[in-house]
Amino acid sequence: MPRDSLTTEPADVSTLDGSRAAVQALASESVCAYSVICHELACTGTNTHAIPCNTFGRPCVTKDPRATFHQPRLSRSAYRPMNFSPGKYVRLPSCESRPVFPGVSCAQQIPDFRSASKWPWPHMDLQTPKMDNFMQTNIGGENSLLYQCVDQTPLPFGYCKFYFNTFRGCVKPHCWFEHVPKPGDEKLCMEVIRKFVNSRCQNLVIRAVNIFGAFYKNGLPGADFSMQVLNDLLFALIMMNCLNPFFNLLNLSLKIKVLPQLDILLNAFEHVSSGGVKSMVPILIEILCKCVEMGMTLHFKHCDYIIKHLEQMHASNEDIDIIQALKTRQWTKPGSGPCDLNMAVAEVEHYKEKQDWEKMGMLYTNMRTCCENLGELHKLSRCMTSALKKDRKDDHAIIPFCQFAKAVWKDTCINGVDKKIIGKIGVSLMCTYYKNKEWIKGRKVLDTLRELHICFKALTCDVNVSRCQLINMAVEIYMETGYLDGAVSVLKESDWMISNPLCPCDAMDVINRHNLLCTVAAETMERRLYKETLEILKHLPGLQEEEDSSEAFKASQYNMIFNELLRVCIENNILGVSSSTVDFMTSKNISVNFVFLRKLVTALGKTCLWCTARNIYKKALLMGCYPPMKNSLYHRILPVPHFMSETEQKLALEVFLVYNASSIQNPASSSPTLQIVVKRHSENAPCTNEEYQAGVKRLHLASRLSEPKLLIKYTTVNFAEEQVYILEHCSALKWLNQNMRWAGKIWLFPPNASF
Repeated sequence: MPRDSLTTEPADVSTLDGSRAAVQALASESVCAYSVICHELACTGTNTHAIPCNTFGRPCVTKDPRATFHQPRLSRSAYRPMNFSPGKYVRLPSCESRPVFPGVSCAQQIPDFRSASKWPWPHMDLQTPKMDNFMQTNIGGENSLLYQCVDQTPLPFGYCKFYFNTFRGCVKPHCWFEHVPKPGDEKLCMEVIRKFVNSRCQNLVIRAVNIFGAFYKNGLPGADFSMQVLNDLLFALIMMNCLNPFFNLLNLSLKIKVLPQLDILLNAFEHVSSGGVKSMVPILIEILCKCVEMGMTLHFKHCDYIIKHLEQMHASNEDIDIIQALKTRQWTKPGSGPCDLNMAVAEVEHYKEKQDWEKMGMLYTNMRTCCENLGELHKLSRCMTSALKKDRKDDHAIIPFCQFAKAVWKDTCINGVDKKIIGKIGVSLMCTYYKNKEWIKGRKVLDTLRELHICFKALTCDVNVSRCQLINMAVEIYMETGYLDGAVSVLKESDWMISNPLCPCDAMDVINRHNLLCTVAAETMERRLYKETLEILKHLPGLQEEEDSSEAFKASQYNMIFNELLRVCIENNILGVSSSTVDFMTSKNISVNFVFLRKLVTALGKTCLWCTARNIYKKALLMGCYPPMKNSLYHRILPVPHFMSETEQKLALEVFLVYNASSIQNPASSSPTLQIVVKRHSENAPCTNEEYQAGVKRLHLASRLSEPKLLIKYTTVNFAEEQVYILEHCSALKWLNQNMRWAGKIWLFPPNASF
């Protein structure tokens, strides 16, 4: 019949009354075709209740534009006419891309009911026995169990319910829905795997392995990970004799840092032995070694159990030797066996050859746990010290001691004995690197000791060096690697100790300390760390009273370096450090350069630090930096050199007034004349006229700087062509009345002070 002649008019009823049996057979076949449609639309998520049906239960399509059905949009090839009723169309989704049943082609699953003359596809009749048998076998026959559901697991949107909730699973090669739980759905992944394992169905267990492998392929276990689920899955694989998935799952669990139960591995050895599968033994032993390397504990009984099964299946000697080697190492775990020093030394040599320094640290931790003899522990530490000295010559390589010490420090039961032993090993290695001038390696050892809070400076009795020499080596290592802060911190932490009766040192150590301190001081001065420089210079040999090194060095030897520090501080206007330097130099009788003293007094006065300026000026007077005053019966003379600054002249006037306060404030006696002479000649060389006049101007400025102001009057010129001034009595008396209370405390010198 031509396609255009097909209409939507209902079929003639008389044609249906001809044969009742034919109608019933046709209706039965229609129901089968409709079930296929429902299954296909359910996989795509389409609601089958929205598809209208005709009298025989078949979904139909009408040409009435007023009728709207909620159906998925299909291609033109999906509309195929049916032979059983003229004028009717059956809308079937195309199955050409996704077969419903495995092993059956699309043409077999949904036959073409169109005329062969009109359509080029092959024609198949519904009445054939072949089609009837196919429908009975795959839809309503024995294999209908495949469509039964497992325990229903609530699935989020986007997951394939056939894959996760049915025995058969999803048969579509390109399913639109998820077959692997998303990264955030670890709890769902564990529930599905647990459900599949509990079903005791081999296909579902293999599917659980696939789900686990796909989910943890690129990630680590999270908070919802269940170790029990993994162990149950491994045990189920052993019981089902699925060895390849079992080994794949074990390798994946080790990759994600998850250790299985030891009983599972023992059962695997037993299963392989009972089955006589010798080809699987090397793989299983390799997995066992990986587990041991990751921290799995093997006891004697476990090793003997494995060796027994290997001997039963006549395994190779190489495989048995590997288990024997694991047995000899099992004592290193706490409580696994007796403490054997010889075996421990052999293990140290083994780790030395493999350069596995972390395992050596674990060996020490386990040895310390099971060994109560400290003598044997110290012997082991000496053996480890010798082993840790073997490393590559590359300065940027990993230092063995660093990995060793950090591995030991992972144990939470570290005590003082452990710190002492680890510190002794570190100090020995530091001395070795120092002798070989491997500065970078020595610094890494020092950084590790300080990071672990090990006071290596107190370990002088355990190594053949003095405490002073040990500190010197640490400072020099830091200086050679350019780490100035580390060198200074080592000196501070040692309290700048050089030698004492408890920790004596020889003269060479003192000389090395002197040279190192001078080097560090020069470096800090270059970096403008003047406060640290002064602190370093204060602890030079011979400047500390409690030190036993005063015979080799005297304080007078350090005047040059201290004066250099004073000069640099004054030039950079670091007045606080400058004043502290002068105070320390005067306390240790170190001579101070008078030029620097005068510059310091002037700088302090310009910054209005008068208290500090008066203190420094007083020290300068006592040291003879300025000429003394001259007294006679009728005159009081204050000599003022022309090179003095206005600050110095102001302080000189204050001293002059306080020194003559009794005669100025006594109204009964005749007050002597207070003369001020501006000196022209200095000790070094005579001055020019311009320089002298500048000094005179500074004298007038100094008199006006005082509070209240002082009045000076020019009187004459003496025989040396030096101008002489007189300080008026009234202004001097007024100044004393206002300032004598504080000025007397500052400028009244002890009786032995001479001016």
